[in-house]
Amino acid sequence: MSGLRQISAKTMNWHGLLVLLFLVVAIGTPRFLELDRFVTADEPLWLERSANFYCALSEGRLADTFQREHPGVTTMWAGTLGFLQVAPGYRDGCPSTMGESGHEVVFRDRGLSPMELLTGGRVFVVLGITLVLALGAIYAQRLVGTWATFLGFWLIAFDPFHVAHSRLLHLDGLLSSFMLLSVLAFLSYLREHRSRDLAVSAVAAGLGWLTKSPAFFLAPFVGLLILLRVWNGLRLEPPAVVGCRLFFKRLWPAIRPLVGWGVLAVGVFVALWPALWVAPSEALSGVFNIAGEYAAEGHGNALFFDGQLISDGRLGIEFYYFYPLTYLWRATPITLLGLFFVTVSFFARCHFLAERGRRRVVMALGLFVLLFTLFISLGTKKFDRYLLPVYPALDLLAGIGWAAVLDGMRTRALSLQRSRVMSLFLSQGTTALLTLLFVGQVLPVMTTYPYYFSYYNPLLGGSRKAPEVMQIGWGEGIDQAARYLNAKPNAERLSVYSWYETGSFSYLFEGLSHQIPTQYEWDETQVERFFAADYVVIYIHQWQRKMAEHLLDYLALQTPEYSVRLNGLEYAHIYRLDSARDFYEDPTYQRVDIRLGDAILLEGYSVTERQAVPGDIVHVALSWHAERAPEESLKVFVHLLNAAGELVTQSDAAPMNGFMPTERWKPGQQIPDHYGLVLPVDLPEGAYHVQVGMYRPSAERLPVTQNGVLLGDSISLGEIVVTTGH
Repeated sequence: MSGLRQISAKTMNWHGLLVLLFLVVAIGTPRFLELDRFVTADEPLWLERSANFYCALSEGRLADTFQREHPGVTTMWAGTLGFLQVAPGYRDGCPSTMGESGHEVVFRDRGLSPMELLTGGRVFVVLGITLVLALGAIYAQRLVGTWATFLGFWLIAFDPFHVAHSRLLHLDGLLSSFMLLSVLAFLSYLREHRSRDLAVSAVAAGLGWLTKSPAFFLAPFVGLLILLRVWNGLRLEPPAVVGCRLFFKRLWPAIRPLVGWGVLAVGVFVALWPALWVAPSEALSGVFNIAGEYAAEGHGNALFFDGQLISDGRLGIEFYYFYPLTYLWRATPITLLGLFFVTVSFFARCHFLAERGRRRVVMALGLFVLLFTLFISLGTKKFDRYLLPVYPALDLLAGIGWAAVLDGMRTRALSLQRSRVMSLFLSQGTTALLTLLFVGQVLPVMTTYPYYFSYYNPLLGGSRKAPEVMQIGWGEGIDQAARYLNAKPNAERLSVYSWYETGSFSYLFEGLSHQIPTQYEWDETQVERFFAADYVVIYIHQWQRKMAEHLLDYLALQTPEYSVRLNGLEYAHIYRLDSARDFYEDPTYQRVDIRLGDAILLEGYSVTERQAVPGDIVHVALSWHAERAPEESLKVFVHLLNAAGELVTQSDAAPMNGFMPTERWKPGQQIPDHYGLVLPVDLPEGAYHVQVGMYRPSAERLPVTQNGVLLGDSISLGEIVVTTGH
């Protein structure tokens, strides 16, 4: 009891209050700054849902406060508060509902900036998370002391991945904070049996449930903590006394507060979600049934992980190490070192972790991390952010580990006061470790500000190696592409295709934006509209997953006008499309009028480089004319042959890199085409011949004729001369 009173007194003194205020500033600072910088891919969805939620509340359509199965209610409340702050009049005559594709039009037609509305919602998310973490720090002080709390929450305050997520109008930052508070408050209840601690834990759990369905993990987890506490109590009884009867006799009193915890959590869940007041069965079935299907369905598009594309959305052996590996990439070296310290100190029963109360906290947090990781791994759909609830718990554990090491060094220094040299050495070592901890944890946030998502653990290779393992990019960086294009003359007249166009690009771009089609084959209208645009912006997330692969192949032969780099990583490329049109429509094509088969005419060609060096790309432009609609799918080959007629490099593809397959050609249509021959870096000097033609799926080439004369099965486009430049 004296130890508990000592912890309580230490928590309430001015030193503890000063630490708490310092932590609030540390938590809030990196999260509040530049909230209007960029937009992640999912946030436009939550802004739209928040608008629907706000309108439903304003007009009394309570059933419509169910928007998604997540359920995301706390996020939508934050978004609603943002509307009340930025545009309170939006509720007057707002649409009953709207979808993602139309929300920007609705906002802009009413003179509202989507970016300002999003920033308004983000402010309340950050404010809520800061307050929740501050309350969590109060409980942590009671459980592990002020020093360990200070170090642990310093790590949380500057955890790059947690900072990145806890400044968005999204779910995972709120979820992780509510779950941490619920666990810490419940552990405090188990220690001191204060009803208000149980109530805080239940309220935090209810808020977590309102945020995202994985928070329901808290219910069985706190039940497990109760069972473990009863079991540990029985270990103190004489062996002859312990039995099932005594177990259940001790269990029932322990379960009663758990029932109260559940009732209060459910009360919060119901009280703050109006849909449950009028249509509870529909809302609950939406949460549990649809969320289960969502977790089991996998990824609609290929997932990039550990250097490979998992196209069917289902992992093999990667299923088991996906989350541990992504955590290692997202964690800081300081946190990992602290986790090593806490593990060694715990099993070695070092002085700081010899106290039973701290040991129980370490075990409970470790159990939470382990079980939640196993729980979230059961879902087929996997993203690194789904593991975010364990990050604050691991940061706190790491802080306890650092506190244990520093306490051990301080204790050792006091015991060696007679040896000035050793005492001074340990004192300076403590200072050095503290400096390493504080600076080492802040540095990743400072160097990636405000693009914290671009941080990757330098111990594993950092941003240089991350693209080989991790799927990168959630919208950060596209904002810089928008700002670059906004700086151009008459930017408002530009037409641009972009990946993550809705929100990530369109919220910030002043001109006309379009979404890059994701399907492999584009229809003629899509092709015409695309090449009528001025620019295209492609994204790292896109080229890692090979989405719209024919577009990527086409752009690979061109030089981007501008590239966006964050933390040493290329995140986006901007290509000017009118230069491609100029090349395709070049009037200096050499006219040949050579027929392939009985339906296609090669009107002309252009070879841009007649002299080149090894490693260059030789660009070849072709102008096709469809005399009749081809009835089969044909591919074009562009070959480079040496003097002996041997193939040295080639470029084979459907016309326009798959944009315009021959089966979609119409009679009389003219099709510009473009290929690039990449010269091998070890290609010897000499003259080489360029040949082109077409072939069927069976690999049979079309016959080539000119003025009725058979020329063979290929067309010669002349020579190029390769020199080494020596």
